[in-house]
Amino acid sequence: MIQVFDSGEQFADRYTVIIGDDAYGMSHDADQPNGFNQCVEARYAYGKSIVLGELPKGTLVAIIQRLTQCE
Repeated sequence: MIQVFDSGEQFADRYTVIIGDDAYGMSHDADQPNGFNQCVEARYAYGKSIVLGELPKGTLVAIIQRLTQCE
């Protein structure tokens, strides 16, 4: 199960993505070298819950890469 939360444009790690027991902070360009895509300790979400279809392409690609690494 994947949960995504959007904290708004004021943060570099705008999106909190929870995949199973792991949480990641991600930016809109999380799949790029200059993007933010890191495991975070916090297990609470910031912002409003959103669906995957609302995410920018770079964040979706990063989520798919994370899922692929877990297999």
